[in-house]
Amino acid sequence: MYFVTRQLGEIMKKFFALMLALSCVTANVSAQASTFVFEGDATFRNVDVANSFGVTNGLTTNFQVRFDLDTNQPNTEIINLSGGDTASNYPISNNSYVLGNRTWQVPSNLPFFRVEDGSSDSIDVLSLTVLDAGIDVGDGIVIDFLTVFIGDTSLISNTSAASVRNFVGINDNGVGILTFFLDFPNSRSQSSVRFSNVRLSELAISAVPEPATWLMMVFGFAGVGLALKRRRRLIATT
Repeated sequence: MYFVTRQLGEIMKKFFALMLALSCVTANVSAQASTFVFEGDATFRNVDVANSFGVTNGLTTNFQVRFDLDTNQPNTEIINLSGGDTASNYPISNNSYVLGNRTWQVPSNLPFFRVEDGSSDSIDVLSLTVLDAGIDVGDGIVIDFLTVFIGDTSLISNTSAASVRNFVGINDNGVGILTFFLDFPNSRSQSSVRFSNVRLSELAISAVPEPATWLMMVFGFAGVGLALKRRRRLIATT
């Protein structure tokens, strides 16, 4: 019995040493993904276009744009603007849209998310833009271009992704536009929707496991399994 206990102890020592090494590797690589929402009023140009989005009572309805952003990530590009202003671009994911009875998802390579520090005019801006989307949302409606802006005076001193939270809770201070094509059997027309009273909110914060974290978990389960298997063998032989 002493031999079994000693062997099991050696196995567990090696297992915990492995877990310690992996935890050191992954200690600084965990990410925090937050879900943000742009929402506000959407006004169509005419009744027929509004009806094509399921809006049957007037020309105005609500819209919603969701996206996930890691507020700890470095920017992918820094832009120098006129007047000494700067802006930073950041990748986002899970970019989805709701307008009337239409919902759609945008591939991660299309959205263009920017944090702009307007030092020269004191207007700091967040913007989300989708160019040349070409997304078919049904019934001959093809989304072409979308942009949403929200801004206010002197909210940020730098263009870090964490600055996005400074815009949360600002009401009725954003605008935007969505353009799309209406495809018919013999023709194609273009129309647009104007956004107003745009506001930003934050829905949730969730830990996003990194690949190294997943690896540590796999090794952990494997190590426990091997230890239990080894223990059963040692008990059987004694």
